[in-house]
Amino acid sequence: MVSRFSFLKSKQHACARAISVWLLLLAAPAAAATSEAGNFVFKTYSPKAYLASPQNWAAVEDTRGVMYFGNTDGLLEFDGITWRRIPLPNAKAVRSLALDEKGLVYVGGQNEAGYLTQDPSGAKRYVSLLNRLDPAERNFGDVWSIVSTPAGIYFSTTERLILYNPASGVRIWKAAGRFRRAFLIENVLHVQVSGLGLHQLIGENLALAPGGDQFQKLDIRGVFKSTRGNTIATGKGYFLATGKGFEEIPFPVAKQTQDAALYSVSQIANNLIAFGCVRGGLILADADGQFLRVLNKESGLPSDYIASIAPDRQGGIWLATGQGLVRFVPRLTYFSEANGLRGALISLARWRNSLYAGTTSGLFRLKTSTLGAPPEFEAVPGLQESIWALTAREESLWIGAQSGLFEFNGTKLERRTASHEVVYDIAFSRRDPKTLFIAMRSAAHILQHDGKAWVKTAELPSAGEEFRTIADDAQGILWATTRSSIVRADLSSGTPQIKIFTEQNGLPKGWKNLFRVGTRLLFATEKGLVKFDPATQAFVPDPSLGTTFSDGSHGILLLKEDPRNGNIWISGAGYHGLLANPGKPDTEWRPMPFISSGFDDLWVIQPDPDGVVWGAGSDGRLGRLEPSLASTTQKPLEVLIRRLLVSETRQSIAEGPSEKPIRVLAGQNSLRVEFAAPFFDAPDRIEYQFTLDVNLDANTAWSGESWKDLSNLWEGNHKLHVRARSPYGQISPEAHLSFQVLPPWYRSWWAYALYVASLGSVVWLFFRWRLRSLRESNRQLESIVEERTAEIRQQRDQILEQEKKSEALLLNILPAPVAEELRTKGVVAPMHFDDVTVCFTDFVGFTLSSETLAAEDLVAKLHEYFTEFDKIITSYGLEKLKTIGDSYMFVSGLPEPSPDHAVLAVCAALDIVAKAQELGQRYPTLNWRLRVGLHSGPVVAGVVGLKKFAFDIWGDTVNLASRMESSGAPNRVNFSERTYHAVRNSIDCEARGLVHTKDGRDLPMYFAISRKTLQAASS
Repeated sequence: MVSRFSFLKSKQHACARAISVWLLLLAAPAAAATSEAGNFVFKTYSPKAYLASPQNWAAVEDTRGVMYFGNTDGLLEFDGITWRRIPLPNAKAVRSLALDEKGLVYVGGQNEAGYLTQDPSGAKRYVSLLNRLDPAERNFGDVWSIVSTPAGIYFSTTERLILYNPASGVRIWKAAGRFRRAFLIENVLHVQVSGLGLHQLIGENLALAPGGDQFQKLDIRGVFKSTRGNTIATGKGYFLATGKGFEEIPFPVAKQTQDAALYSVSQIANNLIAFGCVRGGLILADADGQFLRVLNKESGLPSDYIASIAPDRQGGIWLATGQGLVRFVPRLTYFSEANGLRGALISLARWRNSLYAGTTSGLFRLKTSTLGAPPEFEAVPGLQESIWALTAREESLWIGAQSGLFEFNGTKLERRTASHEVVYDIAFSRRDPKTLFIAMRSAAHILQHDGKAWVKTAELPSAGEEFRTIADDAQGILWATTRSSIVRADLSSGTPQIKIFTEQNGLPKGWKNLFRVGTRLLFATEKGLVKFDPATQAFVPDPSLGTTFSDGSHGILLLKEDPRNGNIWISGAGYHGLLANPGKPDTEWRPMPFISSGFDDLWVIQPDPDGVVWGAGSDGRLGRLEPSLASTTQKPLEVLIRRLLVSETRQSIAEGPSEKPIRVLAGQNSLRVEFAAPFFDAPDRIEYQFTLDVNLDANTAWSGESWKDLSNLWEGNHKLHVRARSPYGQISPEAHLSFQVLPPWYRSWWAYALYVASLGSVVWLFFRWRLRSLRESNRQLESIVEERTAEIRQQRDQILEQEKKSEALLLNILPAPVAEELRTKGVVAPMHFDDVTVCFTDFVGFTLSSETLAAEDLVAKLHEYFTEFDKIITSYGLEKLKTIGDSYMFVSGLPEPSPDHAVLAVCAALDIVAKAQELGQRYPTLNWRLRVGLHSGPVVAGVVGLKKFAFDIWGDTVNLASRMESSGAPNRVNFSERTYHAVRNSIDCEARGLVHTKDGRDLPMYFAISRKTLQAASS
């Protein structure tokens, strides 16, 4: 296995985006909770998030991907961004939910049954079915379950079994006991009646099912498919449905579910059954009933009360609990330090059916888990140091460690190099298994086994740079890589014939790594794949895996072939994915399968023979992906237009699209449209395209914002176009919203008619008056005009001159919109900006200069610097706020919001640093070096003071921007993680990791390197 230390540095220089179409295996995985599955990633939604009762009873997903939850306080709707409560009569609790074949959501509560439909505003509203029932039949108690069948929708309530068919109406069955839960067995409706047993509905006859009397005193919790057939789960045992009745069967998990008080059952995969319990959390078992895992409060759930279990279209599982809602993805688990895995993980290998992990703290082996808990890693004795490379051979595991090369036979660890120098990579010769290549800090060694021991036979000098990867090709040529070069060694003669290739031979800057894929060696760089061209004796782009990975847009840090099928795992800075069927016409790029566990780029990848894939990211955790054995396509992504609002008042005009164009009043022509794409694996990674009155195309920009402001719309018909893209590369179909902005009253047809009539009357009256008074007026005015003309002109010129001076002075102090508001209203209302970028600069060495430099010279030099800074931010359209001593502050994104405010601010900051360095060369004795910091986020802006008033901004964003400046470095542009996510597609960045700030926090920070090239930025 290749060493991954190069990721620690090269990931800071490569920038990539997930591409193409997501077709990964996202069906609910089979047997996800095996003995090697780790911790599940739980996403918990507390009552504070959805603003309702902690207790939830049911969950269902509609055909759009929107989730609905039955809560003690009513019905909740969640689109991945916004929670809404849909009112029911008397705010009754919702006990059950179901989806019919047409996509209607049916709702059951306390003495309430109905369904959801769309109202004229576009929002979902509840329609009660009580008016379809006779008043005497409406007091039926709780609806315990809802079953959708071709005959209609069955509501199993405490007192009634109710069938609703939109075409034929309602039918009701009663029994001597109380009804409990209903379910289908082989398309036949079964319902339990307390004290009487399990009944079945044949035609219109509800009667005791054969063998149903066994359930007189048992509470049936659900039915699922075990390996033996349809199996009924009760609180005290399990029963197999046979042709003659029901047979009680031994089920291994019965003891656990009985002790935990079973409440709900769901078959979340062909071989994975989930049992929700009242006091024991979630119990997982396979289809044979073998107990696999228990998930409870100790595992991270908010409650041990699991009332309902429901899957969604991304393969996630929702749990309705007694203390909120929880979602997890069974196919993805992870390991951390809590599982015994200490240090940052940098190498992986599967050897003798055990997984070995090399970290910066030693070598660890995954132990088989005990039932009910995730497995743990145990340290392999003898190596408490960085393990850079692991290579599995049939007879032993080879280890590249900080102190040399070791061989491990399962019990004994033996050193194989006399030198204690670090070994970064290990590769056995493909021609001779008794020849071994190792990449080291100062050299690359060639070892051969002489029958007794491994002996060094040759050495490749590194010319001062450490070797990172090494391997031989099919022709027996040995290749090795360093940061700045690739070394080729011809071993056909006794002495290796060495040639070194650098940038002069076509290699990009940055780290180089080589990977063995099939019979080939692939060379990966921070600008993609390259290959050696014998004709030119240089390296050229290698398009063998597609132009995406050779055109410079995607740096490659890691390649790993899946030996089962030849598929290739690829990772770079900010992305990872699987290239299926590489080099074939049906090649597919399947991006970001680990995204729901929080992994962006992967530093280590290990595919297992059984299809499980292991991956480690920058946060030190080890992820485990267990895709389904059945290859299925994920359901399509949908984008939903959720609301149309008046921007200033937030008044809702529409809650979604409607059949007719929405009418918007003239005074409401500044609007905000909100949209959502239900995607729960990583909702913050959804991107949107939006246009108004023009069609979307490939050049329309993608944005992470789920809303769009429309200002000062002119009257007439308008049409919104929006679509979404998931991290998996799925692009949704377009959604549309048509609306009509009505003209103001003074531009209506009757207003124009009035204008014409009024104008005619005015003209006639004016004409008569003018004729009568014209002569007299002319006589009086002639003398007055001559006397006053000169004086008026002089006064006018003076006034205009003063107005120009006042206007220029005011605009020099305040932004134009703020100045206009102050001039017209006398005051400036505080303004909130959702997203801006704030920049602080400060001179290192200024204090020393102020003590030694004459005051006039100090001020003159400072004026010269700040004048140049003013020119730069003006060229970018940014807003200077103030200078405080030698500190200079500006902001991007106000007073007019800008979608690329962060990119403009970082570009301006880079220009300012460059200008400061230029001036520093002109005045070397000043020794002023500029430190720059930026952060993006919300601020409040306004004008303060009555005298010498100033426009300023406040908020935590300003404080964090100041921390970015104080934690930066001279002549470097330092910014926060939020700014990094906004600029990473346009700016080459360098991650600094966690940096300790003056206020005691450890924050991730980044340096800006330079603006990306036009080609890279636009791809």
